[in-house]
Amino acid sequence: MKVLPSLLLYLLLGTGLAQAGMDNDPFSTFAFGEAPQGDMLCTAGPCAAGKTALTHRAPTQAVAYYKKSSDLTHIGRVEISAPVYTYYQEELFQVFFKLLGPAEEGERLVDAFLDTLWEHSAATLLHDYFAAAVPGEAHHRRIYLLDNGWLVSASRTQEDGRWQPPHISLYEPRRMDHVRLAFNPDYRPHDN
Repeated sequence: MKVLPSLLLYLLLGTGLAQAGMDNDPFSTFAFGEAPQGDMLCTAGPCAAGKTALTHRAPTQAVAYYKKSSDLTHIGRVEISAPVYTYYQEELFQVFFKLLGPAEEGERLVDAFLDTLWEHSAATLLHDYFAAAVPGEAHHRRIYLLDNGWLVSASRTQEDGRWQPPHISLYEPRRMDHVRLAFNPDYRPHDN
Protein backbone atom coordinates (compact mmCIF):
# COMPACT_ATOMS: atom_id res chain seq x y z
CA MET A 1 0.00 0.00 0.00
CA LYS A 2 3.01 2.33 0.29
CA VAL A 3 3.21 2.35 -3.52
CA LEU A 4 -0.11 4.21 -3.88
CA PRO A 5 0.98 7.43 -2.05
CA SER A 6 4.27 7.43 -3.97
CA LEU A 7 2.44 6.95 -7.27
CA LEU A 8 0.00 9.74 -6.42
CA LEU A 9 2.84 12.11 -5.54
CA TYR A 10 4.61 11.23 -8.82
CA LEU A 11 1.44 11.98 -10.81
CA LEU A 12 0.90 15.28 -9.01
CA LEU A 13 4.51 16.34 -9.55
CA GLY A 14 4.36 15.33 -13.20
CA THR A 15 1.33 17.52 -13.80
CA GLY A 16 2.63 20.42 -11.73
CA LEU A 17 -0.31 20.28 -9.32
CA ALA A 18 1.87 19.63 -6.28
CA GLN A 19 4.32 22.39 -7.12
CA ALA A 20 2.48 25.03 -5.12
CA GLY A 21 2.94 23.04 -1.92
CA MET A 22 6.65 22.40 -2.48
CA ASP A 23 9.65 24.57 -1.69
CA ASN A 24 9.61 27.10 -4.49
CA ASP A 25 13.32 27.19 -5.26
CA PRO A 26 13.53 29.05 -8.59
CA PHE A 27 16.74 27.18 -9.43
CA SER A 28 15.05 23.78 -9.47
CA THR A 29 12.71 24.66 -12.36
CA PHE A 30 15.32 25.18 -15.12
CA ALA A 31 18.97 24.81 -16.13
CA PHE A 32 20.83 27.13 -18.46
CA GLY A 33 21.90 25.48 -21.72
CA GLU A 34 18.95 23.06 -21.75
CA ALA A 35 16.61 22.72 -24.72
CA PRO A 36 12.94 23.69 -24.28
CA GLN A 37 11.03 21.17 -22.16
CA GLY A 38 8.01 19.27 -23.42
CA ASP A 39 5.51 21.22 -21.27
CA MET A 40 6.64 24.60 -22.64
CA LEU A 41 4.66 26.83 -24.97
CA CYS A 42 6.58 28.80 -27.58
CA THR A 43 5.21 32.36 -27.56
CA ALA A 44 7.47 33.97 -30.20
CA GLY A 45 10.59 33.45 -32.26
CA PRO A 46 12.06 30.36 -33.90
CA CYS A 47 10.39 27.53 -32.01
CA ALA A 48 11.99 24.15 -31.48
CA ALA A 49 11.09 21.34 -33.86
CA GLY A 50 7.48 20.30 -33.41
CA LYS A 51 6.46 23.54 -31.65
CA THR A 52 4.58 26.46 -33.18
CA ALA A 53 4.72 30.04 -31.92
CA LEU A 54 1.51 31.35 -30.41
CA THR A 55 1.87 34.51 -32.51
CA HIS A 56 0.92 34.24 -36.18
CA ARG A 57 3.90 36.25 -37.37
CA ALA A 58 6.86 34.57 -39.02
CA PRO A 59 9.79 34.63 -36.58
CA THR A 60 12.05 37.57 -37.46
CA GLN A 61 14.31 37.31 -34.43
CA ALA A 62 16.82 34.63 -33.53
CA VAL A 63 15.62 34.40 -29.91
CA ALA A 64 12.69 32.17 -28.97
CA TYR A 65 10.44 32.92 -25.99
CA TYR A 66 8.69 30.19 -24.01
CA LYS A 67 6.38 29.86 -21.02
CA LYS A 68 5.45 26.73 -19.10
CA SER A 69 1.91 25.39 -18.97
CA SER A 70 2.23 25.44 -15.16
CA ASP A 71 4.98 27.23 -13.27
CA LEU A 72 5.89 29.09 -10.11
CA THR A 73 3.47 31.83 -9.09
CA HIS A 74 5.41 32.87 -5.98
CA ILE A 75 9.02 32.95 -4.88
CA GLY A 76 8.99 33.06 -1.11
CA ARG A 77 6.13 35.38 -0.22
CA VAL A 78 6.45 37.45 -3.39
CA GLU A 79 3.98 36.92 -6.22
CA ILE A 80 5.57 36.83 -9.67
CA SER A 81 4.33 37.01 -13.25
CA ALA A 82 4.65 33.87 -15.36
CA PRO A 83 8.38 33.40 -16.01
CA VAL A 84 9.55 33.82 -19.60
CA TYR A 85 12.34 31.52 -20.76
CA THR A 86 14.53 32.81 -23.60
CA TYR A 87 16.41 30.48 -25.94
CA TYR A 88 19.08 31.02 -28.55
CA GLN A 89 19.74 28.06 -30.86
CA GLU A 90 17.45 26.03 -28.58
CA GLU A 91 19.58 26.63 -25.47
CA LEU A 92 18.17 28.46 -22.44
CA PHE A 93 20.15 31.61 -21.72
CA GLN A 94 17.83 33.84 -19.65
CA VAL A 95 14.75 33.69 -17.44
CA PHE A 96 12.81 36.82 -16.54
CA PHE A 97 9.62 37.82 -14.74
CA LYS A 98 8.05 40.70 -12.81
CA LEU A 99 7.41 40.96 -9.08
CA LEU A 100 3.74 41.68 -8.53
CA GLY A 101 2.36 43.88 -5.78
CA PRO A 102 1.65 47.53 -5.00
CA ALA A 103 3.94 49.82 -7.02
CA GLU A 104 4.87 51.83 -3.93
CA GLU A 105 6.26 48.65 -2.35
CA GLY A 106 8.60 47.84 -5.26
CA GLU A 107 11.84 48.11 -3.28
CA ARG A 108 10.40 45.97 -0.49
CA LEU A 109 9.32 43.36 -3.07
CA VAL A 110 12.84 43.28 -4.55
CA ASP A 111 14.37 42.91 -1.08
CA ALA A 112 11.93 40.09 -0.17
CA PHE A 113 12.72 38.32 -3.44
CA LEU A 114 16.48 38.64 -2.82
CA ASP A 115 16.06 37.35 0.75
CA THR A 116 14.43 34.21 -0.68
CA LEU A 117 17.27 33.77 -3.18
CA TRP A 118 19.82 34.03 -0.40
CA GLU A 119 18.18 31.05 1.32
CA HIS A 120 19.30 28.99 -1.70
CA SER A 121 22.49 30.74 -2.82
CA ALA A 122 24.91 33.37 -1.48
CA ALA A 123 24.87 36.67 -3.40
CA THR A 124 27.31 39.53 -3.85
CA LEU A 125 26.18 42.97 -4.98
CA LEU A 126 28.18 43.87 -8.10
CA HIS A 127 26.39 46.98 -9.32
CA ASP A 128 23.84 49.45 -7.92
CA TYR A 129 22.80 52.05 -10.48
CA PHE A 130 20.22 54.83 -10.12
CA ALA A 131 19.51 57.47 -12.77
CA ALA A 132 16.87 60.17 -13.02
CA ALA A 133 17.21 62.19 -16.23
CA VAL A 134 13.99 64.20 -15.99
CA PRO A 135 11.37 64.63 -13.25
CA GLY A 136 9.01 61.67 -13.07
CA GLU A 137 11.37 59.31 -14.91
CA ALA A 138 14.00 57.17 -13.22
CA HIS A 139 15.69 53.80 -13.36
CA HIS A 140 17.14 51.76 -10.49
CA ARG A 141 19.06 48.56 -11.21
CA ARG A 142 20.98 46.21 -8.94
CA ILE A 143 23.04 43.27 -10.20
CA TYR A 144 24.06 40.40 -7.93
CA LEU A 145 26.45 37.51 -8.50
CA LEU A 146 25.19 34.24 -7.01
CA ASP A 147 27.58 31.58 -5.73
CA ASN A 148 26.54 29.30 -8.62
CA GLY A 149 27.95 31.88 -11.08
CA TRP A 150 24.60 33.26 -12.27
CA LEU A 151 23.75 36.94 -12.33
CA VAL A 152 20.48 38.38 -11.03
CA SER A 153 19.37 41.76 -12.30
CA ALA A 154 16.63 43.50 -10.29
CA SER A 155 15.42 46.70 -11.94
CA ARG A 156 12.67 49.25 -11.46
CA THR A 157 11.58 52.00 -13.84
CA GLN A 158 9.58 55.14 -13.12
CA GLU A 159 7.50 56.46 -16.02
CA ASP A 160 5.35 59.61 -15.81
CA GLY A 161 5.92 59.68 -12.04
CA ARG A 162 4.70 56.09 -11.52
CA TRP A 163 6.94 53.18 -10.61
CA GLN A 164 6.44 50.05 -12.70
CA PRO A 165 6.57 46.51 -11.25
CA PRO A 166 10.14 45.35 -10.56
CA HIS A 167 11.69 43.29 -13.37
CA ILE A 168 13.92 40.33 -12.49
CA SER A 169 16.31 38.64 -14.90
CA LEU A 170 18.42 35.55 -14.15
CA TYR A 171 21.23 34.56 -16.50
CA GLU A 172 24.62 32.92 -16.77
CA PRO A 173 27.24 35.54 -17.82
CA ARG A 174 29.19 33.43 -20.34
CA ARG A 175 26.07 32.16 -22.07
CA MET A 176 24.61 35.70 -22.18
CA ASP A 177 27.91 37.00 -23.59
CA HIS A 178 27.74 34.35 -26.33
CA VAL A 179 24.26 35.53 -27.35
CA ARG A 180 25.24 39.21 -27.23
CA LEU A 181 28.32 38.55 -29.37
CA ALA A 182 26.16 36.70 -31.92
CA PHE A 183 24.09 39.87 -32.38
CA ASN A 184 26.85 42.45 -31.95
CA PRO A 185 30.44 41.53 -32.89
CA ASP A 186 31.65 44.72 -31.13
CA TYR A 187 30.23 43.65 -27.76
CA ARG A 188 32.80 43.33 -24.94
CA PRO A 189 32.16 40.23 -22.80
CA HIS A 190 31.99 40.38 -18.98
CA ASP A 191 35.45 38.87 -18.49
CA ASN A 192 37.26 41.41 -20.72
